[in-house]
Amino acid sequence: MPSVGINESWSRATKAWATCARIGVAPPRKPGGDMCKLLARQDPRRFTQTSRSLRISGQSTSIRLETAFWEILDVIAAGEGMSVSRLVASLYDEAIDLHGEVANFASLLRTICLIYQGERAEMAIRRHPPA
Repeated sequence: MPSVGINESWSRATKAWATCARIGVAPPRKPGGDMCKLLARQDPRRFTQTSRSLRISGQSTSIRLETAFWEILDVIAAGEGMSVSRLVASLYDEAIDLHGEVANFASLLRTICLIYQGERAEMAIRRHPPA
């Protein structure tokens, strides 16, 4: 069977889901089918939750996130020239300034990581558009 790239596989799966949604049926699921195998290629340690202790607004606290999110926060912090602790404290302060409270800070951090990854992907596509 020929090798299929992630983008091509994802495109095929997306088209199949759209067709199924249009006609009102559930998409077919076959083991090892047209999916991109993203989960299968990952190191299981990236899914492990890890707690880190840090100070936010002068208070010691602990935040528990999956290792994959800590890895992204490490990259963001390095790009900003600061420690992860300082980045997290800055994000907390910004959220308080904008919204007055933070209902679920771990969720906010995960969302920041997703937004950051999405923006990086968009920039990469703009620099090197697909043929």
